[in-house]
Amino acid sequence: MLEKREFIKGILAGIFCFTFWGIAPIFWKLFNNVSAAELLLHRILWGFLTLVIIITFKGKIGNFFKEIRTKKRILLLSLSAIFISTNWFIFTYAVTHNHIVEASLGYFMNPLMNVFLGKVFLGENLSKRKWFALMMAFLGVMVMFYGKVEGIEIALILAITFAIYGLIRKQLSISSEFGLLFELALASLPALYFFTISNTQTYRFYEASTNYKLLFVCCGLVTITPLFYFVYAAKRLEYSQIGILQYIAPFLQLIVGTSVYGEAFTNSHLISFVLIWSAIIIFMSKEIKTVLIPNRVKKHV
Repeated sequence: MLEKREFIKGILAGIFCFTFWGIAPIFWKLFNNVSAAELLLHRILWGFLTLVIIITFKGKIGNFFKEIRTKKRILLLSLSAIFISTNWFIFTYAVTHNHIVEASLGYFMNPLMNVFLGKVFLGENLSKRKWFALMMAFLGVMVMFYGKVEGIEIALILAITFAIYGLIRKQLSISSEFGLLFELALASLPALYFFTISNTQTYRFYEASTNYKLLFVCCGLVTITPLFYFVYAAKRLEYSQIGILQYIAPFLQLIVGTSVYGEAFTNSHLISFVLIWSAIIIFMSKEIKTVLIPNRVKKHV
């Protein structure tokens, strides 16, 4: 009974975090008159402060300095900070410039990009079925290029930067919250410079109303909250189950972009999404069976 209860909690946490990420563009759309660069600075600064408060409240801040103790970890986390910051910047740019559909395509492609990098850099084996799925996904991207879809580079950059970020973090045996704290701390240094020393007249934050400033502060919570639910779910579910649930986010982003904000969804978009969805189903066929008919429920330790 305990195992089943923990499994259900994991499923609910996973649904929550990926649904949160899926509808997050609605929040970022509130900053349409703010540059993507300034939004990135707010995500970093307020995310860092929020995470420091949470980790301190949990009594773990002392352990942070024990885990960040080797040159290899510092170097790799510095690289990962660059890629996650780039990913956040491109995503906020996509949302505020009416490219939510292309952003969703990038996150549809991301798991397949992860597998490709795993094959190239980690020597992981791929079956013929998975190679075929990757080729279908590649064909889907080529359709977008052939159709001259505006913003296709956004999808590619999002998929590549997040895949490389995941590859780097895979090499590190460090908790996700401590790794993220270091990344945010490092990225906060240039963010503080731009907000305090550079020309502050270029930032909307300083001229905004009190209510609008509170929205800026919420950037930290919107950035950090789904990550904690993701970690909670990951501890209670099979990796394959997490893999299926993650497609909730880009699917909802697609719905938000087309239905809420009226973004274009051309024939090239349709063909590309059909090919990539087909690739995902082929690639994840065994995992889908595991989710629908789980052989066992992972015991929570």
